[in-house]
Amino acid sequence: MQELHHESYLKYEAKLILVGEGGTGKSSLLRALHYKDFDISLKTTHGIEIDTLSRPHPDIPDQTLLLNTWDFGGQDIYRATHQFFLTKRSLYLVVWNARLGGEQGKLDYWLNTIRVLAPEAPILLVSTHIDERMPDINEPRYLADYPQIKEVIRISSKTGEGIDELQRALARHAAKLPLMGQPWPRSWIKVEQELLAKPEHHISEGAYMDLCMKKGVHATLAQGTLGSYLHDLGKILYFRDDPILNKVVILKPNWVTKAISLVLEDTITRDRNGILEHSEFSRIWAIDEQGKSYDPSLYPVFLRLMERFDLCYQINLFPEERSTRSLIPQLLPYQPPSSLPSWTSADEKMEKCL
Repeated sequence: MQELHHESYLKYEAKLILVGEGGTGKSSLLRALHYKDFDISLKTTHGIEIDTLSRPHPDIPDQTLLLNTWDFGGQDIYRATHQFFLTKRSLYLVVWNARLGGEQGKLDYWLNTIRVLAPEAPILLVSTHIDERMPDINEPRYLADYPQIKEVIRISSKTGEGIDELQRALARHAAKLPLMGQPWPRSWIKVEQELLAKPEHHISEGAYMDLCMKKGVHATLAQGTLGSYLHDLGKILYFRDDPILNKVVILKPNWVTKAISLVLEDTITRDRNGILEHSEFSRIWAIDEQGKSYDPSLYPVFLRLMERFDLCYQINLFPEERSTRSLIPQLLPYQPPSSLPSWTSADEKMEKCL
């Protein structure tokens, strides 16, 4: 790889992802990690809040680790779209409120989600609010069921108890991540800086490739190693392995989260028992959060993104015909329609025969 033989920079940077239910104290935990005072009036996170956290390298003197922190809102509507950003080569904090218990924290849901989307990623299981109640979960069971859990840590953002221990654990496990300490040619850094400076929500793959070529990055590396690194570090959202999604490079994560939430919150689709008519795309994706129109060329990208993460399924009555409708499972009613025939023992026998 000739580019690495030129002037390069060892990049000690990684993505730190905080997940958990709403009200677990993820934002307060981040404030505590920055050694900021506890704020009882801190507002609930909506969407995604991205920041940075610097920690000294545990083994290399005078070397700093830069962690790009992703704090995800825990509400149901956001939980569905967070999957887009759960990258493989990241460090995860699964946060739960000791005052409310592990069941309410939906620990199995979050741990299973990470296991599916990032099966090799290390996880720190963090309980908060220990100044109010000590954690009470079956730790041996979780450690046995989820080998990705590297440590179980108890903290109070209010009193600061456990924060120093968590700081050390973050540095210890972040330092071992695959992208930590990787050499980056100067041309890669220039591409990264220009992408971060762009005001657009997204750019086309062609625009991304043109930028890379202009900075001296070969097309193969732009689509491959560099694209993968930028995606896993949280700088862009770029699904290079998907023939539809790779047409767009997303620069602002909350923009795409908002676009998908417009479908998941659509009352007309909900009233149709979760049936999304593709003819409704122009109505649903009419105006973004800045009052601008969504380009119709993005409709198939948004649809494919939802399909990739099982948020919707196209309904094909006939395989040879193009689908005009999709099913949104999240918008299905809890009660089955009264017109739906009951499942009989004869149906069960037929199912077994098939």
